[in-house]
Amino acid sequence: GAALSAPRKKKPKTLASAKAALVKARSRAAADAARLPVQLPEFGIVETCTAPVVDALQDENDDDQSHAGKARRASATILKCDAAAAAASAALALLRETAKEARREGDRLRTNLRDVEGALDVWRARERDAPNRAAKLAEEEREWSRREEAANAAALALIRTLVPPDIKGDTVEGLRHRAARVVAQAAAQAKRRKREAEGDTTEEPPVSDKKALAIAAAWGGCYTYALAERLKNARPLHWVQAHPDDVATQNFLAGAGADSFRNLGDYDVVELRAIYAACPELCGNQPVR
Repeated sequence: GAALSAPRKKKPKTLASAKAALVKARSRAAADAARLPVQLPEFGIVETCTAPVVDALQDENDDDQSHAGKARRASATILKCDAAAAAASAALALLRETAKEARREGDRLRTNLRDVEGALDVWRARERDAPNRAAKLAEEEREWSRREEAANAAALALIRTLVPPDIKGDTVEGLRHRAARVVAQAAAQAKRRKREAEGDTTEEPPVSDKKALAIAAAWGGCYTYALAERLKNARPLHWVQAHPDDVATQNFLAGAGADSFRNLGDYDVVELRAIYAACPELCGNQPVR
């Protein structure tokens, strides 16, 4: 509707200008409909309704400048105006009827939505107040824990290889250097065994932090800054190295880092399995030692 009202701001002086303004309005309406998140066939109603008007405004290819030619063009123009007016009137009536139907359908959908929401509230209340709900949920969790015990233990073992026991007192850069030195030491031991097999007993000089990072990067064992920062700030992951008694007595929803416990959607399934496996029985789970 807003797009179709645009040509009225400046009255067209000729049939050609009227046609150009209408085509422009149709394009604007089509662009507006294309930006909507949902596409329905009904969104093409503007183009469908205005197509007869555009067809009625076809240009005349008549260059006859005689009185008869001018009269013929004037007569054709009048006929075109009449045809365009009739088409526009029909299009406007169709648009109005479509708008009314859309409003009726919207009212019906809103009424249905209220009915559905009311029914859902009733069933939520019934589920919440069911006398055996707590026992049923506990039994489902125990069954899931038994069924997924192997996968949870594997996830715990994997995350423990990434998180050192004293991560709480370390820094992000400290984590990167420690991980790099583990890889650099493994590489140095492999080289030393190779040299000893060849009879070479020369000792390698100590490796600097910078060189250790380069070795770790080459061997594929380097902690990126983003990984080290995540391991440091994702406090639930620290539980994989904590004693069950410490986990059970932690007030983890208070103080710095509490948001990392509230936003569990930020963790992938392996991390969540590891956190679950590290929780003590006091928290509803048998810990994996």
